[in-house]
Amino acid sequence: MYAVSENRYWKFRDQLDREGWTVHVPDGDDKDHPVAKHFYAAERVMIQCLDRLGLNPLSRDKAKPTKSNNDDKPTDPMEAILSRSGPAIVPFRSPDTEEETQPGPES
Repeated sequence: MYAVSENRYWKFRDQLDREGWTVHVPDGDDKDHPVAKHFYAAERVMIQCLDRLGLNPLSRDKAKPTKSNNDDKPTDPMEAILSRSGPAIVPFRSPDTEEETQPGPES
């Protein structure tokens, strides 16, 4: 939007510089060139775009930085691999091993 308006701005300005900013009317009164209203409209759109982007000192407070994704990512490559894994892995023990390791009642 800004680029289109800036293109029109310069095109209209060049035309106004060549032909003049005012035209003589037979009544003897000078009026603005008909292209001047389009020039001013393009200029107004450019100013509005700059305001929305926070490039105006008055609207700078309205433009807030977004949250950075760098804070969420682990820096260690191994940590990145481990963080992608599913639920924690619990080692499997067969019932035979558990019976052998537990002390039985002494008789």
